[in-house]
Amino acid sequence: MKMFEVLNEGIIATFQDNGRFGYDDIGVSNSGASDELSYRLANRLLNNPPNSPTIELSIGRLKLKALNNTRVSIAGANTRAKLNSQIVKNWSCFPVKEGDILEFGYAVDGQLSYMAVDGGFECEKILSSVSVSRHLGTSIKKGDILYANPSNNRQKSFFSSKIVPTFGYKELELRFVKGYQYKWFDMEQFISSNFKVSNRYNKMGYQLEGDKIFPRYDELISEAIAYGAIQITSAGQPIILLKDRQTIGGYPKIGSVLPMDCFKLSQCGANTKIRFKEISLQQAIELTKNFYTKLKSI
Repeated sequence: MKMFEVLNEGIIATFQDNGRFGYDDIGVSNSGASDELSYRLANRLLNNPPNSPTIELSIGRLKLKALNNTRVSIAGANTRAKLNSQIVKNWSCFPVKEGDILEFGYAVDGQLSYMAVDGGFECEKILSSVSVSRHLGTSIKKGDILYANPSNNRQKSFFSSKIVPTFGYKELELRFVKGYQYKWFDMEQFISSNFKVSNRYNKMGYQLEGDKIFPRYDELISEAIAYGAIQITSAGQPIILLKDRQTIGGYPKIGSVLPMDCFKLSQCGANTKIRFKEISLQQAIELTKNFYTKLKSI
């Protein structure tokens, strides 16, 4: 069903779901929602299936005209969204009627906002996912008609403040598990170092600036790269690889950041201060299991 006409595409607006898996061998990374927590909560507000496509909006400025009656939800960075010039609450769902205008301003905290629609957007899948990446799919453009599959599910109105995360981080601690190349580095130096997010960040990864750390060896055959991997460049600076990362690389890696901390990182802008905290593999497994268990119970 035709649901929205795009009057302004905003900065970067793309369809995203949980991502695509099982294609690393042909050079296709996972992609998917960068802030998986906000993405899942947007769908949860509407009681959509957990892998339903949403719009991931970077920075803001998307403007839509409703072509049918429906309900939508918004989550993530606060873009001061307006329905017919009236501000609507972030982290909530609300009815939209045919002819209504829904527009998003610039994000005042965080980087990414998510918009879900009742039943989920109807999008073409490429390699089992609708997620747009560097190589697959295209961004939403002015004049596009967006389709959806109404479900009439029972829905929430909003989340309590206990559930809603806060963004606009000035400092962020990233928990990580060391990898098998950790002996190439002075780990005490790395953990005690101060970094900040540089101007070079996107869905592929976040390059940091700060104290330089160099490996003891400089020869490495390119190998597979995991989500959250902490690569150290030849300039001695970390890069944290995210959803649209390349599938192989030749920089040595100290370890990998926990997924839920990567979600937080994706909401950070330039100059955010970054510190690293090493945890054990067992701690990482328990923390990740608890995170997703709690998310399912919301």
